[in-house]
Amino acid sequence: MRAIRAKVAVWSALSTAGILAVLLYACFFLLKSSLINDLDKLNIAQFEQISSKLERVSSVLDAPYVEQRMRDTEEYAGTIFYIEIWDRYGEIIFSTPNIKQEFIGGKELDDKKTFNHPYLGDIRVGVFSAGVYTIIIGTPEGSVEIALDDFRKIAIVLSIAMMLMSGLIGYELSELTLRPIVSIQNTAKKITLNNLKERIPASTSSTEMNNLVQLLNNMFDSIEASFDQIRRFTGEASHELKTPLSIIRLHSEKLLSSNDVGEQSKQILHEQLIEIDRLTRVIEELLFISRAESGNMSLNLEKISPKIFFESFLYDAQILTESHGNKLKVTHSGDGEIEFEPKWIRQVLFNLLMNAINVSPLGGEILISSTLNMKEWRVNVVDQGPGLDEENLGRIFERFVRIKSDKNTGGTGLGLSICQSLMQLHQGKIVARNNTNRSGLDVEIIIYQNAT
Repeated sequence: MRAIRAKVAVWSALSTAGILAVLLYACFFLLKSSLINDLDKLNIAQFEQISSKLERVSSVLDAPYVEQRMRDTEEYAGTIFYIEIWDRYGEIIFSTPNIKQEFIGGKELDDKKTFNHPYLGDIRVGVFSAGVYTIIIGTPEGSVEIALDDFRKIAIVLSIAMMLMSGLIGYELSELTLRPIVSIQNTAKKITLNNLKERIPASTSSTEMNNLVQLLNNMFDSIEASFDQIRRFTGEASHELKTPLSIIRLHSEKLLSSNDVGEQSKQILHEQLIEIDRLTRVIEELLFISRAESGNMSLNLEKISPKIFFESFLYDAQILTESHGNKLKVTHSGDGEIEFEPKWIRQVLFNLLMNAINVSPLGGEILISSTLNMKEWRVNVVDQGPGLDEENLGRIFERFVRIKSDKNTGGTGLGLSICQSLMQLHQGKIVARNNTNRSGLDVEIIIYQNAT
């Protein structure tokens, strides 16, 4: 969700900056046009003052007369304006001292034009006709450039501020918009096989998001009902199968002990009893998983030191491993206690140990390492088997998935599923990965401190 919020914030900032840039660009040219227009008005006003000084300008006026009439104008106009007066022959008969004998215009000038003087810079020039004379009045555009530079600086600061504000507003709005989706995501994470009753909070308003929430809750209801039906079927079917299997076993044992049955029939009955035992074990394990997943099992938690627990576990584990021709190495680090039910964790470890024995070669070493810290208790069972490919590694905790090995143990394929159910009851987890230091599989169980 953070990526979505970041994208919304960035796009909000960029779109706002783009719109603001267009508006400021338009304002820049409007301001420039307005300031140039003000310079033209100043030139016109100055021409009207000059005209009033010259009164009726006619062809009999000579340069000394014009110079005398314009002398008063030089005192104030010469500091602001550049003024030239041309006679009918194109000769300059008057110019303000600030021009320094440099022409500011010529006959090619239009009525109003910005003229780039090589020494005076940009000048806004107005060309006016007064009888037989041409009066050219120029105003420097330096003040316009200063104003435009100030506008550019303000525009840059404003653009940056608007980008930051729009980005922040966009981020907050996206967080507000995505809040229902985050709620859906957090609730969906809580929904597991052991917690199918969790639902997404919904409001009474009829909005698109609320309709989606209602749809998802209805879907979760259907999933919960389906799982409940499957669990009931598994539990009821397993329970109902136990009685006929017990009867079949009793009859088989009775026939096996009879003297009227031949050796070949006894061999068949013996094989039949083996399969009945296996089927009975499958039924019992399915019943166990069904009870564990339905939440009908309760744990008798005890605060126990893993170090002491391993001391009692090691003796039986050593005998089991050596009886199958393998070696066992057990290590533990960390002092303290943690809450768990010993008999179920003992079953988990024996299931993992038996799987490790099944896949390890004769004489292979099986490692069981235990680590306890302030947050968790980790136990790793590492074998020396061939390991698993990615596909089988992802399916190892599914029901009836059996790891191929050279040792025929007649397993049911439910051992790891039972381990997973037991770890979920302890609010822990179990993971499997290929060992990185040597060949084999590394199965790890984790129980968290104060998790239950």
